[in-house]
Amino acid sequence: WKSKVEGCENILSELKKKANLVLGDISKLKRQIGSK
Repeated sequence: WKSKVEGCENILSELKKKANLVLGDISKLKRQIGSK
């Protein structure tokens, strides 16, 4: 049971990392578009 919870937490942290990367890319694109 405990290992299942840890697995879910690992998945959540991976998703958060990916979401942060995507958000970072979007903000970079916005800056590039705004600077033109």
